[in-house]
Amino acid sequence: MLLLEEEMRELHWRVLNLPTQAERFEANLLLMERLDEALRQDPLCKYPFDSLNRISILMSSDRQFRIFTWYVPHQDGTFTYYGVIQSWNPRHKRYHTHWLEDCSDETEQIEEALLSAENWFGALYYEIIPLKSRGRTYYTLLGWDGNHPQVNRKLIEVLHFKGGDSPAFGHYLFRGMPGRQRRILFEYAGRASMTLRYDTQAFIRKERKRNRRVVEKEVFRPMIVFDRLAPLNPSLEGNPAFLVPEGHIQDAFVEENGRWQLIRDVDARNQPQDKKARPPAPPQQGLFPPN
Repeated sequence: MLLLEEEMRELHWRVLNLPTQAERFEANLLLMERLDEALRQDPLCKYPFDSLNRISILMSSDRQFRIFTWYVPHQDGTFTYYGVIQSWNPRHKRYHTHWLEDCSDETEQIEEALLSAENWFGALYYEIIPLKSRGRTYYTLLGWDGNHPQVNRKLIEVLHFKGGDSPAFGHYLFRGMPGRQRRILFEYAGRASMTLRYDTQAFIRKERKRNRRVVEKEVFRPMIVFDRLAPLNPSLEGNPAFLVPEGHIQDAFVEENGRWQLIRDVDARNQPQDKKARPPAPPQQGLFPPN
């Protein structure tokens, strides 16, 4: 397995660095073949693939699935994404492999679409957050999509499994947003840097006491924190190429009764009093290309 991993590391370097697009896709095809061979040799998802540090490899905390995601850069500054999921099948008592096909360019009504492995909205994932809702587990994925040199994307995706182990993307877990959305998509200026992370931070909750008096209480909770985006100039409203983080203003999604509830104006500079409550930071360094 070590020799196979070393070959994959070299192939992935070629995917990222060879001069022509045709050479990169040829190297990527070989990379996929070697990865498929490696996954067959690792049916219990125990091999760490530590040297593949430019490929995102995430295992869910309950070990129900492992997901690999990476990209092939195009010469025009865009990307095609690739991925594979190993999901646990309780009936067969083993992991099944599902290759993901990037159909981002063909996806309509992105926030509302229910997608599958065959028509995946491609992204590079860097965080998995399990969420229990009505007796089922949904996995919230934080991801990056270098959509275009002028416009980058980040998204909050929802992964769940149908029929035991078949992956499905998108679910109505979000509250407080306009309309019904199966995923949350952020589009912003390609040269900007947007925060989207899972962290323990503070927000103000209003509580009504028995005497009907309303009091404000600072609450520390794990949450998905993200920058609020605004146009560089009001006349540019609606053009994502000119959307940037609005100073230090951040919003968040907090888990409430099996849903992600939108909370405005989170003070993300605060630190929890109990540092043990902080979720672990995801291993992001080196995954994304520089702006």
